[in-house]
Amino acid sequence: MKPEFYCDYPLNQKDINDIVNETTIITRFTNISGTSDHFQEESIEIIVEIENTLKRALQIVQEQHALSNIRWAKSINKNIESVKKMVNDIDKYKNRITNPKTWKEHNNNTMFYE
Repeated sequence: MKPEFYCDYPLNQKDINDIVNETTIITRFTNISGTSDHFQEESIEIIVEIENTLKRALQIVQEQHALSNIRWAKSINKNIESVKKMVNDIDKYKNRITNPKTWKEHNNNTMFYE
């Protein structure tokens, strides 16, 4: 039985270069896929940070609501507009009957939404 790397023809320099290039590509791919764990950990940290920030913001809003602080609510309303837009965009996306056919039909809020 012949080993896997055995070939019936003599190797020339081009064949050797091709083998070296394939090995280099495989090594690079392995290095890239090895860093995906780090990328996933970083992504989870970002999501946790967003959750914590939104929870704290909700607590602050509830505290101010209990105090009936209308002036504060009016003053921060501009800051909340982007969150309202995100929620509205995602709700519209969920309620769509057909899926968007192009990237143009997406925006930052729905581009990677699952």
